[in-house]
Amino acid sequence: MSPALRSRCADETPAPSGSDGCLRCLPPSSKLRQYLSVALAGLAVFSMGGLCFGFDSMYPILYSSGAFVHYCSAEEEASCAARPLELRDSKCCEKQLSAFVTLTSVSLFGADGVMVLYGELVDRAGPRWCMSVALALAWLGIGLISFNASLMKNQIDMLWLLAFPLLGISGPGIFMAVLSFGEVYPRLEPIITPLAASMFDGSAFVFLFWKLLFQLGGFSLAFIAALWLAVSLVVGAFTWSLLLSHRQTEAMREEHKQHEVRHSVPRLIASCMCQHVPSPVLVQTIYSFMTPLPLLAEICRVAAHCRGCPAYH
Repeated sequence: MSPALRSRCADETPAPSGSDGCLRCLPPSSKLRQYLSVALAGLAVFSMGGLCFGFDSMYPILYSSGAFVHYCSAEEEASCAARPLELRDSKCCEKQLSAFVTLTSVSLFGADGVMVLYGELVDRAGPRWCMSVALALAWLGIGLISFNASLMKNQIDMLWLLAFPLLGISGPGIFMAVLSFGEVYPRLEPIITPLAASMFDGSAFVFLFWKLLFQLGGFSLAFIAALWLAVSLVVGAFTWSLLLSHRQTEAMREEHKQHEVRHSVPRLIASCMCQHVPSPVLVQTIYSFMTPLPLLAEICRVAAHCRGCPAYH
């Protein structure tokens, strides 16, 4: 990579491990970068955005894994352990069910309550920092699920109470971060925004997929969560690499403002010329004299076009 390109791609936000520097240095106008941005926006939101909305599918897995079984009395716990495998996907006692309901409520409340905070973070620090925070929380949550499930009978109930709310509060940050792709690529915004919204709702299917792997595939919860952590690491790192930093976002917005000024003012004046200059030939003559001046040349070019000068269509 040339020094100039390396300097242009340097950024104040540390990259998550595994992110691809080559993707970061693809120019924004690159078709490949635009297609990757749309695809990764959908994948990132689907894989980590709204997992807690499918919490019902986790109940049989957590029951079978023995989550919160210590909330039951000794007799109920012993009776639950004596059940055959096909009956272990249901509650052992009411206190266990109550713990699951509380865990679900806290996770869903977190998902709804932090959206405003992530919006402020995107505005103040940029989408890349927003994604960094959200990815760290999501990866930590999935990692804790895998670790706690691997402890078998020595599970720590507090880790369940920490892991799933982390998934809840991380999802909106990923959603808000990928929406910034619509600002970078205005023509793709009608695709990116509804795609992200649909994937945010559709990510509830992820826990259903875990349930199928657990019940039909025979995989343990620890393995399934570890596998999904690997997937989310790859998807999240590549998505992060395509996001703009706060500095780059501000520079892009300033460039857009200048672009608006350069094009709106000439077209406004040109529209007046179209109405008041009587002859297309006269407009064409003015154009030929004003060509060395970029702003006036643009005014006359637009006016010549609308007045019907064939040479400037």
